[in-house]
Amino acid sequence: MVQIVVTPEVICLAIALATGAATPATHRTAATERAAEHVTARFEAWLANPSPAASAAIRERVQLGAPPIALVALLEGLQSAPNRDLLDVVQSLASYRRPQVRAHAILAWAELGPDQAARALAAACADLDPSIRRLAPAIAARHPSDEAEQRIVDLLERDPALAQALAEDDIVEIEADL
Repeated sequence: MVQIVVTPEVICLAIALATGAATPATHRTAATERAAEHVTARFEAWLANPSPAASAAIRERVQLGAPPIALVALLEGLQSAPNRDLLDVVQSLASYRRPQVRAHAILAWAELGPDQAARALAAACADLDPSIRRLAPAIAARHPSDEAEQRIVDLLERDPALAQALAEDDIVEIEADL
């Protein structure tokens, strides 16, 4: 007579094989990730279309709400290809609750011409988040003016940490902070 000994390890192995728990898990995309990807793709398609209807669609989607990652993609697109029709959208996102979105909005805003660059610089200088204020010298350098120079002087007087970082040349490229 043959006696079979079933140890707890053998039982666990049998359960794992029967239920598929031993197979490697595949990465499943969460619904929120799919939604962000979808909204980002829509923003990219609308940005490629210069029509007023595309601008209206962007405006409406931003008002309805969009994931921050999709807003960043939108703002990066507007930074590379400025669209004055979306000035109101960019300005509204410059006061968004997440600093990363605000930073991209301010950078996109600055690309809409000299008058808007001055307003974007003022917004960057007045922001409570130090990472946003760190954008101000780069904006002023990209869009130089007497007003921009004075804003930076005033900012550095109010923000000694930023002044110290500039003195040590600690300011990293804009994209590295974002």
